[in-house]
Amino acid sequence: MSELWQRLKQRKLVQWAVAYVAAAFALLQGVDIVAQRFGWPESIERFLIIAACVGFFVALVLAWYHGERGEQRVSTTELMILAMLLAIGGGLLWRYARVSPQIATMDHDSIASDVRPNNKSIAVLPFENLSSDKDNAYFADGIQDQILTGLSKIGDLKVISRTSTQRYASRPDNIAEIAKQLGVANILEGSVQKAGNRVRINVQLIRTDNDTHLWAETYDRSLDDIFAVQSEVAQKIAESLAANLTRDERAALAQKPTQNTAAYASYLKARALNTGVVASRVQADTILGAYREAVTLDPDFALAWAELARECFRTYWIGMDASGALRKEGESALARARQLAPNLPQTQLAQAVYLYYVKLDFAGAMAAMEPVNKALPGYADGWLFSGFLARRLGRWEEAASSLEHARLLAPKDAVLAYHLGVTYVSMRQCDRAMPSLDASLQLQPDNSAALWVKLQCAWVDADMVRADRMLADEPLQTSGFTALRAEQALFKRDYTHASALYRRAIDNAGDLQSDSGFNGYISATVGWRLQLALSEQHAGKMAVAQALYAQVKADATTKLANKPDNAYVAASWHAALGIALAGLGEHQAANEQAALVTSLVPASKDALEGPAYADYVARIYALNGDATRAVPLLRHQLKTFSSVLGAGYLQIDPDYDSIRNNPGFQALLKGERL
Repeated sequence: MSELWQRLKQRKLVQWAVAYVAAAFALLQGVDIVAQRFGWPESIERFLIIAACVGFFVALVLAWYHGERGEQRVSTTELMILAMLLAIGGGLLWRYARVSPQIATMDHDSIASDVRPNNKSIAVLPFENLSSDKDNAYFADGIQDQILTGLSKIGDLKVISRTSTQRYASRPDNIAEIAKQLGVANILEGSVQKAGNRVRINVQLIRTDNDTHLWAETYDRSLDDIFAVQSEVAQKIAESLAANLTRDERAALAQKPTQNTAAYASYLKARALNTGVVASRVQADTILGAYREAVTLDPDFALAWAELARECFRTYWIGMDASGALRKEGESALARARQLAPNLPQTQLAQAVYLYYVKLDFAGAMAAMEPVNKALPGYADGWLFSGFLARRLGRWEEAASSLEHARLLAPKDAVLAYHLGVTYVSMRQCDRAMPSLDASLQLQPDNSAALWVKLQCAWVDADMVRADRMLADEPLQTSGFTALRAEQALFKRDYTHASALYRRAIDNAGDLQSDSGFNGYISATVGWRLQLALSEQHAGKMAVAQALYAQVKADATTKLANKPDNAYVAASWHAALGIALAGLGEHQAANEQAALVTSLVPASKDALEGPAYADYVARIYALNGDATRAVPLLRHQLKTFSSVLGAGYLQIDPDYDSIRNNPGFQALLKGERL
């Protein structure tokens, strides 16, 4: 026994073992802290623990081996092997810190169920309005929103966004199930009662796995003290969850945005109204009106000025501000916000939105977002916006990572799920896209744009059976879904059915704008009328087709004569005009419109929508029967991210019939299906 002990000492086996155990313990402790922060799956920690255990025996073998040789050093070869293992391990850790590949391809409801909730994760349910005046419901919504905003400033907390919690009741019976769906360990419930200048706010923080009430409080205050309540609630939650609160975070929570309670009430109303996609100019004007009232009541209200600017720019961007008046108002509001509070995160966010939506400076906007995400690490919209910008810059993996992170903070946000799906389809990774697109449709059943993106994954391979299944799974008969059924009928060459469906969609559309037509910048009916004309043309009804093309030509000419202030709106009208002119046989004029489309939104400056507009240019060339121009462009598009085209798509789309017999086009059809 003593001889064995001497040999162990000679080989310094004990020293190796103690050193290894100490290093492994320290490493695993550090990994546990990082895993909590990033919400990693337990499988990662289990893998590292197993690897550490295996490594322990490897270390002992190395120690014995080197001791047998009378050496206590590791050879160059062994150092290279160890370095390679560390590099691979570090790469895996970096990848998981950004976004787990497992998470990136899973349905986010599954994530919430399978991943252990972070103990410092929280969802704030809608606050119950107990006021006798039910018109004060916006006030309760606004208080919830502001508490969420405060919590999002605390980097040590995972905070679920309001867009994901607003679908739940204020005091649900199934709180544990809701926590599971949202992937959190804690829920904050609350109620608000407002009477005149007095407000009563009740809040209680619940640990959902054992229904423990961690903290509860009732605040009876005047409206003048409402800011202090919101700040105190956020700090109490941080303390109750043992979250680290930095000095800067405490200072940010203590900031009082305005001294004017009436102005703050208007601001809360605007925030309560502004919870999703703006579908009409009337809706946008209602939100803008509340922000305008807030800054009128308090001209020094920097937060309201910043949000007013942001909303003006957003309405301008989506094509609801043809004259550019809102763009100018937004610029003035942004200037005022920067004058009052240049370092306010919302001011910096408004600046980023301005650079993105107005100046089309995507790189500058991305740089402007860095301090925003640092100041508001739990703000899902910040990560969503960063993902949008990364797509425009062609940084696709970074875009997917930012959007995946945003989805962890907003797992029940239909719009976010949709854009994550769009990102993966743009990357030609349909398998990764489907869970997000399915989730978007489940959360928002009338989202025809999500179904359209799903259908691209079938049409790109000419898989009409799969496309039929997708359409059958969505029974809604809204104009958007009807138009998609029409497009499927068109691709099947059932022109009579396609025409009937397109007419029904057009009759019921109103002022709908959809991503499925000209990227959502102009009325959806413009694209549907062009498709109807194509269908009638192939059915032999040339006079009907010509009349439809002429109608779009007249509308587009009128719109372009007004010189749209938004380049993307202008590009959409030029593309529509080009298709109409090609249908009318005005080939040279159609080519001129195609050139304008390319110059307005070149793929070299916008990796997301530039290729989408190039698809329209290829369509114009094909309708002109100009294979010389069409085939090289199509060859390029088949290899380009964010183009919807694939060899299967070219096979089924009647738009390309005029060049179908061209040898170059036939070569494209026989190429690899993308």
